[in-house]
Amino acid sequence: MEAIAAALVSMFDQADIVALGEQHEWKPDSDVRIALVRHADFAKKVRSIVVEFGSASHQAMLDRYIRGEDVPRAELEQVWKTTQVGGGGSSIYPAFFAAVRDVNSRLPADARVRVFGAEGEPGRNGETTAVTFLKQQVLQKHGKSPGDLWPRALLAHLPS
Repeated sequence: MEAIAAALVSMFDQADIVALGEQHEWKPDSDVRIALVRHADFAKKVRSIVVEFGSASHQAMLDRYIRGEDVPRAELEQVWKTTQVGGGGSSIYPAFFAAVRDVNSRLPADARVRVFGAEGEPGRNGETTAVTFLKQQVLQKHGKSPGDLWPRALLAHLPS
């Protein structure tokens, strides 16, 4: 797992955006994401993570949790249970958020990783929500157009 995480971290030397796909609620994909976040060099290269399994409408709550603040479990569950991905009783999505929170707890505030929930509510087009999010949160805030980043974006596909 360490070798996979190291290879993925090295992709950030070549690209501004690295996208990982997933088979929903599949633990091996979750294990890769968690190993990546916990890799010693990850937080040195990455400041933002965008996840489809996090609801954009609960961003403020997710931010509080990732910063280390107390958030009741029943409230926090809304972050992943109110998406098209769902997650139901799966432990993989809360484990990911907990891993980022744990990594952040050892970093100074200005070096912490932020997780953005980019999934809309059930019934909404998730791809449209993610694209809108990237336009607003990444491109417009940095004065860039999609063409500025496309040559430096990598899509990582791990064999199942």
